[in-house]
Amino acid sequence: MKCPHCNKDISTEEVAAHLGSITSEKKKKASRLNGKLGGRPKKIKKENFSK
Repeated sequence: MKCPHCNKDISTEEVAAHLGSITSEKKKKASRLNGKLGGRPKKIKKENFSK
Protein backbone atom coordinates (compact mmCIF):
# COMPACT_ATOMS: atom_id res chain seq x y z
CA MET A 1 0.00 0.00 0.00
CA LYS A 2 1.29 3.48 -0.82
CA CYS A 3 0.88 6.53 1.39
CA PRO A 4 -1.30 9.06 -0.44
CA HIS A 5 0.80 11.95 0.87
CA CYS A 6 4.43 10.86 0.42
CA ASN A 7 3.97 7.82 -1.87
CA LYS A 8 6.05 5.70 0.55
CA ASP A 9 5.30 1.99 0.98
CA ILE A 10 3.40 1.29 4.21
CA SER A 11 2.02 -1.97 5.58
CA THR A 12 -1.59 -2.59 6.51
CA GLU A 13 -0.39 -3.31 10.07
CA GLU A 14 1.01 0.22 10.32
CA VAL A 15 -2.26 1.67 9.05
CA ALA A 16 -4.30 -0.43 11.50
CA ALA A 17 -2.06 0.55 14.43
CA HIS A 18 -2.44 4.21 13.59
CA LEU A 19 -6.21 4.04 13.17
CA GLY A 20 -6.62 2.01 16.36
CA SER A 21 -4.77 4.59 18.43
CA ILE A 22 -7.10 7.44 17.43
CA THR A 23 -9.27 8.54 20.34
CA SER A 24 -12.65 10.20 20.16
CA GLU A 25 -14.92 11.80 22.72
CA LYS A 26 -17.06 8.64 22.70
CA LYS A 27 -14.02 6.45 23.44
CA LYS A 28 -12.89 8.76 26.26
CA LYS A 29 -16.35 8.76 27.82
CA ALA A 30 -16.68 4.96 27.58
CA SER A 31 -13.22 4.45 29.08
CA ARG A 32 -13.95 6.71 32.04
CA LEU A 33 -17.28 4.99 32.66
CA ASN A 34 -15.60 1.56 32.54
CA GLY A 35 -12.96 2.78 34.99
CA LYS A 36 -15.66 3.86 37.45
CA LEU A 37 -17.12 0.35 37.28
CA GLY A 38 -13.80 -1.23 38.22
CA GLY A 39 -12.04 -1.37 34.87
CA ARG A 40 -10.88 -4.46 33.05
CA PRO A 41 -11.32 -7.68 35.04
CA LYS A 42 -8.18 -9.29 36.43
CA LYS A 43 -6.94 -12.40 34.66
CA ILE A 44 -7.61 -15.61 36.55
CA LYS A 45 -4.56 -17.79 36.89
CA LYS A 46 -5.25 -21.33 35.73
CA GLU A 47 -4.07 -23.98 38.14
CA ASN A 48 -2.58 -27.27 37.08
CA PHE A 49 -5.11 -30.02 37.94
CA SER A 50 -3.21 -32.94 36.41
CA LYS A 51 -2.25 -35.76 38.78
